[in-house]
Amino acid sequence: MTHNNSDNNLYKHLLKTAQPKAIAFELPDEQQILSYHQLNHVVDQYARVLLQFQLPEQSRILVQLEKNITTIYIYLAVIKLGYTLIPINPSYGHTEIQYFIEDAEPALFICTDAVAKQFNQIVKNYNGALYTPEQPVTLVVDNPINIETKSVDVDAIAVIIYTSGTTGKSKGAMLTHANFIAQLIDLKHAWKINEQDVLIHALPIFHVHGLALNLFLGLYSGATIKLFKRFDCDEVVPHFQKATIFMGVPTMYNRLINSPSFNRTAVGSIRLFLSGSAPLSIQTFETFYTCTGGYEILERYGMSETLITLANPYEGHRRIGTVGIPLPSININLIDPTGTPINFLAGQPSNIGELVCKGKTVMKGYWKKQDISFDENGWFKTGDLAMWDEKGYIKIVGRIKEMIISGGYKVYPQEVEHVILSFESHHIEEVAVFGVPDTDLGERVIAALVCNATEKPNFEDIKCFLKGKLAGYKIPKHFFWINELPKNAMGKVQRNVLYSSYCL
Repeated sequence: MTHNNSDNNLYKHLLKTAQPKAIAFELPDEQQILSYHQLNHVVDQYARVLLQFQLPEQSRILVQLEKNITTIYIYLAVIKLGYTLIPINPSYGHTEIQYFIEDAEPALFICTDAVAKQFNQIVKNYNGALYTPEQPVTLVVDNPINIETKSVDVDAIAVIIYTSGTTGKSKGAMLTHANFIAQLIDLKHAWKINEQDVLIHALPIFHVHGLALNLFLGLYSGATIKLFKRFDCDEVVPHFQKATIFMGVPTMYNRLINSPSFNRTAVGSIRLFLSGSAPLSIQTFETFYTCTGGYEILERYGMSETLITLANPYEGHRRIGTVGIPLPSININLIDPTGTPINFLAGQPSNIGELVCKGKTVMKGYWKKQDISFDENGWFKTGDLAMWDEKGYIKIVGRIKEMIISGGYKVYPQEVEHVILSFESHHIEEVAVFGVPDTDLGERVIAALVCNATEKPNFEDIKCFLKGKLAGYKIPKHFFWINELPKNAMGKVQRNVLYSSYCL
């Protein structure tokens, strides 16, 4: 039976725990603080602005704004009113904006004044409304506005997150209010987050990492969120002294360990370092552990389509090179190419298979697209290749689309990358392995390397190092240096860009 009441609305849950006078946000850039009581009232004022557009119920609202507190007010107002929030990267250009307008068909597009001035040249055939919040509303203290939280069905769509699009056009993952609520319950318990915590927020907010974890989880737990517009070591690290949780992507951790001022003292009062959105290398994990005097980064795994599904334990040993075990609201399995489950046997690693999952945090489906990623039994096929390790933890070995078949043999890029990064004679900071067409082998293995040392290692020395550690067909046939790896906003390597540039 479907219940139709405001308790199904995610917004109601986000402010349920916090004390009204508790600090919701610290804004170091503006040197301001905002209580939960003030937050709710400002959200209500933005909600009143949105109501003036007289949009139909459950309208889709596309938001392309820079990261700041005003954008968060708008996000929360959209959800409170029962509309569907569609946040997109503020760096997207004209072609991308046109695509999202055409695909999402929003009733309202909220953007900067600069985009609005060029809107007629950017977008064709748009019938919705346009709003530019260049003049933020101010807090009404004496006569606050109270907007009722909209009642929604339990399976109503709260947010559509467009996938990263590293290999093709982005697809809109439809995430319900219930998806987010189940996620928040799981993570608050798993990581023991409470109103005493202070979270550093230096991630983008158009992606599930910065939105569902850093933002929603902080509010749901009644914690304080230190909001930074972007990640900068010099700006963020001093705030570790009075914070307890930092959520980042591997690129951020690489920058931290390469910063001369980052050490055990700099860690301050942080009790939990979390990493996700892209694979964390064993080298980064170990270097971070050493330079911080024993801090283990907690690596977890998730997708726009599933939210967070796997995590290493908060209490107990975090198994390096793995993304942990399933959270309570999710079931997972590994399947071979025929769809047959790969069973875990204690004490030995399993064969590699595709990771599939089913549960309360899995999306409703893709916007306007057939759900071809679900099998006939309702399992979501992630497209990620994984294996059980000997303790039953999941190790991600790559993407199906990124797997290289050379001479009939399968090569998993992440496996090769981990071994290359263990080459200790010189400082290889990052590596990306990919395949290119080969008339003899079908595909040949190529490696792009980033080095942080003045003197770069000899490629023949690297090949000699890999011999005996990897089968011959896995060793790259060609290496080349690159100043930095092409990545999307969440730090995922864009191998398609490497492939294109190498083949040109």
